[in-house]
Amino acid sequence: MVNRKRINAAVSARIRLAREQAKYSQAKLASELSRSVEKIALLEAGGHAADAGLLYELSKLLDVPITWFFENSPQRPQAANDDLELERAFTDCADMLAELRGQEALLGVREAMRTALASRV
Repeated sequence: MVNRKRINAAVSARIRLAREQAKYSQAKLASELSRSVEKIALLEAGGHAADAGLLYELSKLLDVPITWFFENSPQRPQAANDDLELERAFTDCADMLAELRGQEALLGVREAMRTALASRV
């Protein structure tokens, strides 16, 4: 059974890691996403789960595939306090990875359709 709490904690840690690797401050990321700094801090702390749309925006902005937020990496996020718990969370993420790949494809099609429609105007 999928443990959503652990998955959300792992994804939150990966969001922070991606932001740091992209050299974004929380304030800069908040501005780019039209959200508050508090919302970004809450998201990275695991107090708010990221939905598919936000993960899509983050993947484009931080230049990582959307699936990266769910993949295990040898580089552990510094925000993780318990490596074992994090490892379990990444394992649980595998259950959701295939589903998200399908969602990413649909979001890509939607964006292509919007671009095509916008170019007709």
